[in-house]
Amino acid sequence: MKKSGLFAFLFLLIQFNSGAQVNTDSLYKVWSDIKNKDTTRLHALKDYIWKKYLFTNYDSAYILVQEQLKFAKKVGNKQWEADGYNNEGVTYFFRGKYNLALRSYLQGLRIYTEMDDKPGMSKLYGNMGGVYEYQGDYPMALECQLKSLALEKEMGSEKVLGAIYANIGALYDLQNDYDKAIDYYLKSVAYSKKSGNLRDLSIAFSDIALCYTHRNDIATSLKYELQSLKLRQQLGDEPGIAVSYINLGAAYHSLHQEDTALRYFRLSLESAKKVKDENLEALASANLGFLFVAQKKWSNAIDFCQKALVTFENSGQMHREKFTCDCLYQAYKGSGNTKLALAYHERMVVFADSLLNDEKKKEILKKEFEFKFTQKSLADSLRNETRDKIKSAKVEAQLKQEAIIRYALYAGLALVIVFSVFLYNRFRLIRRQKKVIEAQKHLVEDKQREIIDSIRYASRIQKALLPGNSYIHGKLRKHEKK
Repeated sequence: MKKSGLFAFLFLLIQFNSGAQVNTDSLYKVWSDIKNKDTTRLHALKDYIWKKYLFTNYDSAYILVQEQLKFAKKVGNKQWEADGYNNEGVTYFFRGKYNLALRSYLQGLRIYTEMDDKPGMSKLYGNMGGVYEYQGDYPMALECQLKSLALEKEMGSEKVLGAIYANIGALYDLQNDYDKAIDYYLKSVAYSKKSGNLRDLSIAFSDIALCYTHRNDIATSLKYELQSLKLRQQLGDEPGIAVSYINLGAAYHSLHQEDTALRYFRLSLESAKKVKDENLEALASANLGFLFVAQKKWSNAIDFCQKALVTFENSGQMHREKFTCDCLYQAYKGSGNTKLALAYHERMVVFADSLLNDEKKKEILKKEFEFKFTQKSLADSLRNETRDKIKSAKVEAQLKQEAIIRYALYAGLALVIVFSVFLYNRFRLIRRQKKVIEAQKHLVEDKQREIIDSIRYASRIQKALLPGNSYIHGKLRKHEKK
């Protein structure tokens, strides 16, 4: 949803494939052929719903989505069942049944969560954020968008980050916090350029342009909107082209360049008719009506504003009804039809009172958003501080433990060195003692050899000087005979 043009346009941008047209009848034949695989049939049915009915006939789209859900449950395909709940939520959203849309999204989210299907979870968080944003519940919208952002970052998927940052920027934009909005839109630009997503890039440029329009910096606004228009023309994105033409027309009107503004408003109307988008056609018509009021072309203003008012009444867009009634009031007053002028003025007052209550509600929600965001930031800060303290304590304890281990190693090493020195000295002492003992052993052995040699020598001398045993025995026998 964006503010656009000369008054507050609550405009929901829907992105879809604007490439080559697909033969939707052939898709339905694929779905109807029971010989095809279940997943092939389900995929064809989804494409058939999105390409033929989702943006044009919500009731028919809803009926076909029920067929998708019924078949997915029958064959037990959880992923396609969750996808069916997502499609059901989209049909509820387009019909203004926001609580039912949220219920369907939550059913799909539960299945995706059980499957740990992160892409599916991210998609549904993003869709839920869109519903909460449309309801004016900005705190819940931001929470959903941040969850989607965290999942995409966890998956390392940069392709859709640009769109998510743009959604977050829109939340701040809707609360007139244009500085923060531009910061997030610029992040969207960076990621869209990095991923080569020209569609998201064109939307981000247009969003930035509107922020600068609200800040009355029309020159900067025109620079970004022209960049957006160039990309949309390159992509063949006719709905996007129509939006850029409306924004450019509004910018030039604020500069009082009415001829240029008129040219862009007429171009936007042509683009809207080309894609058969009644909402865009009404927006272009309403802007033309206001331009003709400024030019005092009362009949032209009445004609275009009456056409726009019918569409806004049928779709229940009170903001746009109010401002279109204002246009008709000024046109009828200028043309001198005071009766109709008074009637539209009264309708405008009724809408103003109703919208004032809505604005008060949104202001309360804005304060709640700011409070919760501040509270969350404070809680995050405290958690970070506590985490840092715990981390510091852990690091300090680890350093102490490492110091103790280091000192223990030093002490152990010192003991090893001392013990090694002791062993080395002991070894040297033993070796010296062994040498002394060996030397004494050799000395004793030498003395022993000398003594034995002396004894042997004396024995030989004794044997040589003493008579032999036979001589002594002979003398003894002679003596006995006498």
